[in-house]
Amino acid sequence: QVPSYISNKIQFIDFKRNDGWEIFDRSLRLAASQQNLEIVQGIQFGLFTFKTNILKEEYKQIPGHDIEISYPVINNSKNSKSSDTLSKYFEGRAVRILFNNRTSPWPLEFDWNKEYKSTYTDSYYESYNIAFCNDSVISILHTINWYGAGAAHPNTAFEVSNFVITDNDYSYKFSIYDLFNNEDSQEAISKIKRKLIEDAPRVYWERTGEKAEQSDMDWFTTGVENSDLSNFTLNQSGFTFHFPPYELHCYALGSWEFFISFFEVIDHLKKDSIYQLIKGE
Repeated sequence: QVPSYISNKIQFIDFKRNDGWEIFDRSLRLAASQQNLEIVQGIQFGLFTFKTNILKEEYKQIPGHDIEISYPVINNSKNSKSSDTLSKYFEGRAVRILFNNRTSPWPLEFDWNKEYKSTYTDSYYESYNIAFCNDSVISILHTINWYGAGAAHPNTAFEVSNFVITDNDYSYKFSIYDLFNNEDSQEAISKIKRKLIEDAPRVYWERTGEKAEQSDMDWFTTGVENSDLSNFTLNQSGFTFHFPPYELHCYALGSWEFFISFFEVIDHLKKDSIYQLIKGE
């Protein structure tokens, strides 16, 4: 299943048309132009402008690594302190990831075969998507595609960066618990988990055309119950929770994405807090 942050950019082309390939070529050139425009000139969200920096490194040894991390650079003339702090945060995060994924200069010695040389390179590619941004709240999804040298297949992972920016130019990285009343935050989390488990069989059916069996339900339940629900993004309507392959089911079924409306936990949302800022109230 194509995640929503990608599917809302998909263009469908009818190749039964005689000019199908011409349209395809034109669309690719337009997309490349728009992407370059986004990187160079930036994207505007209210008072915020986002530009993209890319940190790349290739280490051509055996074993080696290939790392590419896209991260935002943020500008806001009204909240310049916060935008500068957030930009430094994302740059520092990218450098930390680079160091964490570098190959040791003293690797373990092993017999390697020239025929499989490409499999002896670790790869780490990370992109980001702005799930939501207004003048007070920023919600970003980081999508990671990585491959460990010698592994059977690559894999996908997610991280999120959720920030609130106050009127006095103070930025704060918040968790899901910051949205709920302290006394009943656990009840709110439990409601969300029950809803996720309830929705999982529907998504499974949409992907496979089959009803979930008890073994599938056990996998869903264990995965959701063991999750701390930290990988969530926000918009004005609710939460989107992101689960990588293996967390809820087998690798072949890919990653999972669930939308949960604020309505499901409306009685537990903290008043005069992040929820109101998301709504622009």
